[in-house]
Amino acid sequence: EYQRYPAEMGALYGRRLKRAGKRDCYEWAVRLHVGLRPQQIKAWTQEAIENELASDIAVERRLSATGEEVKISRGIRYLLEMGQLMHALEQAGFEVWVVSATNIWSVRVFAGYSGIPPERVLGNRVTIEDGLLTGQTQSPVLFREGKVAIIDQVIKKQPLLVAGDTVTDFEMLCYAQEMALVIDCGNQALRDSARERRWALQPQSELTAVTS
Repeated sequence: EYQRYPAEMGALYGRRLKRAGKRDCYEWAVRLHVGLRPQQIKAWTQEAIENELASDIAVERRLSATGEEVKISRGIRYLLEMGQLMHALEQAGFEVWVVSATNIWSVRVFAGYSGIPPERVLGNRVTIEDGLLTGQTQSPVLFREGKVAIIDQVIKKQPLLVAGDTVTDFEMLCYAQEMALVIDCGNQALRDSARERRWALQPQSELTAVTS
């Protein structure tokens, strides 16, 4: 059953993405955890991180029951220089925050590897009742302008430096007071925006991927 699950869920996500778009999918993904406790998600996230750090970087291909091909990225790595940058900023007196469209409980676990405390991690979330996650998404959804909205709502300060690696970070990158840093993962639209706006552009391929 588990072997079938990634293919069927991946195919379902792909169909929803085509029908409703990324914004809907980011909100929908966090609502899939309804009925779980935050501690469960944190424990499973920790297990998944450890497994993927030990896995080779690869793309796994599976077929759903209806013949849809699903591609699953395997293996995750830290970008050494990004961790060093965050540490250097902290040492210099800056307050470093992580803002992500992933569910907040998983992001807090991963950010902890870089020494970022959970109270300075923002992600998509749902309301909690009797210790269990509900299907009610909290606003704003952290997608594009939603990331700027959560910064204003929670941090209440306009960031001096913003780093991002995807087009869904565009509005947040524009919000930087002094410097925007784009980690270039190959998205041409984001690369063009960085050059047009004279943002710092760092190819990810030139950074050091490590497992610890």
